Amino acid sequence: MKMIRKHLDKNHVLYDNQDLIDLVGPIDQVSRYHMVQYERDYDVFLIEGPRGSVIYKTTESENEVKVLRHLAEGGYPGIPDLYRVFQKEGAYDLIMAYVDGQDREPSLETYKEVLDHLSQIHLSDRDQGTIRRWSPLPLEELQLLQGDLDVQGLVTSQRDLDKSYKTLIHGDLIPLNIIHKDHGSYIIDWEYGEYSPIIRDISRLLGDINVNRKWVDPAYEEDLLDYYYDLIKDKSQMSRKDFDRLYLAGKIDNYLGPLLSFKLRKREPDAWYRINLEAAKACLDSYKEM
Repeated sequence: MKMIRKHLDKNHVLYDNQDLIDLVGPIDQVSRYHMVQYERDYDVFLIEGPRGSVIYKTTESENEVKVLRHLAEGGYPGIPDLYRVFQKEGAYDLIMAYVDGQDREPSLETYKEVLDHLSQIHLSDRDQGTIRRWSPLPLEELQLLQGDLDVQGLVTSQRDLDKSYKTLIHGDLIPLNIIHKDHGSYIIDWEYGEYSPIIRDISRLLGDINVNRKWVDPAYEEDLLDYYYDLIKDKSQMSRKDFDRLYLAGKIDNYLGPLLSFKLRKREPDAWYRINLEAAKACLDSYKEM
């Protein structure tokens, strides 16, 4: 997937936003982020001025604001600075640091640096009472997949996740939300951040599918799993066997998202459904063998 910036005309309201002018000076250019593949505009803007550039984002997610504020207070590495938050009716305006990253596939070393950043969050933030909490999928939803997947196996995998070490996770860790520069990497877009099983971030990063292939080169999988396990094993007190089993449970949970979306919306299964179904089946078979 490719993200581009679309320049906006000088009559756009953001050119006259005084809060932005205070940060960057008289505004030279406003650009809106656009996903080419889906022809989708995001409520995320690059604001450029003589004193620098910032990101301006509008969100309806109070949870995202809580997560970003918490991360800012923690001073964690690899998180762009949050400058200002303005609440308006039903939404929030966020002004954040702009990180000018490279438009290329992250390297193995970049992913390791991202895991370094995440592990510091994962091992420090175990109880965030104000932040959204993950909960297992209800049985009545899992039963919609009867005939496609072993429902009892799904229930067991959800139960294992629920009993596991929980912490603040990103919740949507894919390469689109990683900015990589020569001097460091950054993790952006914390809209889905939540108090959740620790394993779910790396399960999504290495398991999630982009159209018809994994986002991350499968050749990296073993190295990244070993690296991340070494980072968290002592504090999480997780054996390698439990880690590997939970990793599979996390991947299954990731694939259940698109599968249940089809079922709940009563859509006819298509190629995307079948790709995620086959991935879920393979992980569930391996999970039950452990």
